[in-house]
Amino acid sequence: MKWLAFFASVVMVGWATCAADDLLPSIEALGKALANPTFPNGAPQFPIPVRPPIFEYEGKLPTAQLLGFDLAQHGAPVAGGVPSLQVGEPIEITLYWRPISRLVETTRIGVNIRDEGVGPAPGFFKTYPIEITPWRFGEIRTQRILLDMPTGQFVGDGVLSFFLTWEGANWKDWAYLYRGPVRVPAVLWPSKLDAERLTELFGNGAERLDAAFRLAPGAELGIDVPGSRGGPISAIGLVSCVSWTSDFAQGAPICRIQCVDGATGEAQDVEVQCGVSTALERYDLYPTGALKSNKIDIAYSEERTDSETKKLYAAHRYISRVALPASMRPTRLVFTYMADAGVLDVEGLALLPEGAP
Repeated sequence: MKWLAFFASVVMVGWATCAADDLLPSIEALGKALANPTFPNGAPQFPIPVRPPIFEYEGKLPTAQLLGFDLAQHGAPVAGGVPSLQVGEPIEITLYWRPISRLVETTRIGVNIRDEGVGPAPGFFKTYPIEITPWRFGEIRTQRILLDMPTGQFVGDGVLSFFLTWEGANWKDWAYLYRGPVRVPAVLWPSKLDAERLTELFGNGAERLDAAFRLAPGAELGIDVPGSRGGPISAIGLVSCVSWTSDFAQGAPICRIQCVDGATGEAQDVEVQCGVSTALERYDLYPTGALKSNKIDIAYSEERTDSETKKLYAAHRYISRVALPASMRPTRLVFTYMADAGVLDVEGLALLPEGAP
């Protein structure tokens, strides 16, 4: 068994460094040293508890232990606790390695940031070669890698993980070295729907907000509204869809929109509901009657290929008007994701005046 090979290597190290009578004490000392690592240049910001190598993970014996890592953005360390990572900005990651067996040339370290659920989920990953020179048993070394945080992939509360992978392996073969919580705040990016297109969808008088974004469990986003562009509004126009979920009940709350008037302090809350003011992106992939939620009016569709079935489907974006309880002029809109799964993609946003259709 592979763990016996590792134990034999430990014995050989002890044998080479002590007399026969002192072999057992030396093995004991070596075991303590492995369990209580000493970091020559300071401990990692996020330490990983040491486990016996045979329990690191199922499958292949690890070539090295990951003892911890540092995270930095904007040239400064990311705050401890649950790290908050900003999309659109590269993350500098420092890995603290301790080799414990021969390095296989095709071994790579992977970084994965994704939703907490199992199976297909929003997120992204990237792999890197393990670069430690020289590769010496038991010697703690560091490796720095740079991870780009793409916009529109993942937001909200999720999981940061590090894993080992090999040439020809798929995600089911990943050998995880660490899993821990991470938070990625939602951000805005420019909408691809211009004012003319939003007027076609919502009618004359619609005030375009140049905003597109993604929300997921744990995510919230505030948008400031120019105060001098128009009068009171009676509804919010959305072009949106729900994805990364099999279904929601008809009328299930997906997102809360709080409309705030900064001058008066007035605030009104409205809900974006599945089957009422948004709908499933892949609605047409399901047999008729299989879903609990309704399909609503489509703003536009894009042809895509399902990653699992490889079938072509129309990815829909839906149009809706979310009515306010009473007309007001908001200076800020706060979007808060309410569902416990899936994501909401907003591609277009408009303020609709009183009397708008």
